[in-house]
Amino acid sequence: GLAGHGGGSSRQAALSALEAAAARFAGAPAAVAPVLAAAPAAVNALSATSRTVVAAAAACLAAIISALGPRSVPVLPSAVPALFATANAAAASLADAKDAAAAAAAAAAETEDEAEAAAAAATASARDDEGHVLVASLRAVDVLMEQLSGFLSPYLPDLLRLLLSPALVPAAGAGVAAARLQTAEAAAGSAAAVAAESAVALRDALPRALPMRLLLRPLSDAYDAALALGGARGAAAAAAGLQLAA
Repeated sequence: GLAGHGGGSSRQAALSALEAAAARFAGAPAAVAPVLAAAPAAVNALSATSRTVVAAAAACLAAIISALGPRSVPVLPSAVPALFATANAAAASLADAKDAAAAAAAAAAETEDEAEAAAAAATASARDDEGHVLVASLRAVDVLMEQLSGFLSPYLPDLLRLLLSPALVPAAGAGVAAARLQTAEAAAGSAAAVAAESAVALRDALPRALPMRLLLRPLSDAYDAALALGGARGAAAAAAGLQLAA
């Protein structure tokens, strides 16, 4: 179908239609089989080149899991790893774009160079694209935590890697330019800022969704990874990890 193949705009439209159908017919017994059958197309679309299609695919998966609840368990082994791979790749790309924007903004402030200012602005589109992917992906994670937390144990390392991504935690010692960028994005209500706010809520909810005995080992590993990363990125991730464990 169009959700699994076709051009970007038609594929996005098909995924949005599937998302709406899943939400509309949630709870209808006759809808379980067709909604479940639509999940592989959404999973496949997570690897699309169009970031708009990827965001639509993540939103579609969120709607399917929300509509079916435990009946969506058969699709989790394919859907959840693909979702976290997509979200973590988007978070890494967003972190790189934020670093590039902060560096360009700092250079522009020092030299008053119009080219440097333009370079800082040029990363806004990339940040917005990855931000939209993250907003949709985190919505799917939220649904998983609310409805199927008992099935999340195998995916905790990927989940913590996402929630502690430097792109989704408050800047720590990253310099004036990075702090200003984060403040400006929050004030503008950008997709990146919305994603960061969603991550805050999910970090707060995680200890309530899963027993701490299951979180301790993957959280310790995530903290070690943050320390190994070092620099401002590692400091921000480590601080968020400590707050999660507190």
